[in-house]
Amino acid sequence: MQESERLKKLAKHYGSQANFAKMLGVGQSNVTNWIKRGTLPTGAIRLISQKCPDVSIGWLTTGRGEMIVKASGQVASESTTRGVVVKVIEDNIRKV
Repeated sequence: MQESERLKKLAKHYGSQANFAKMLGVGQSNVTNWIKRGTLPTGAIRLISQKCPDVSIGWLTTGRGEMIVKASGQVASESTTRGVVVKVIEDNIRKV
């Protein structure tokens, strides 16, 4: 599944692109642009991580695993994964 498809699925999980944008505190045009571009800026990944703690950042960035993390133990391990994923993304951006 491509990143744009994952973003659409995530927005649908929260009701709509408009609801998802409102929950994140951004304009709907931001979410629409992320979907059209098929990529998420690092800041958007951080924002989703903060505002949607039940969302697997690993799934969001790679498509692996489940979209929603339910078990408390999994959430704790996902927090660690979020930090690692964000660091990897930031390091890759610096290289460009």
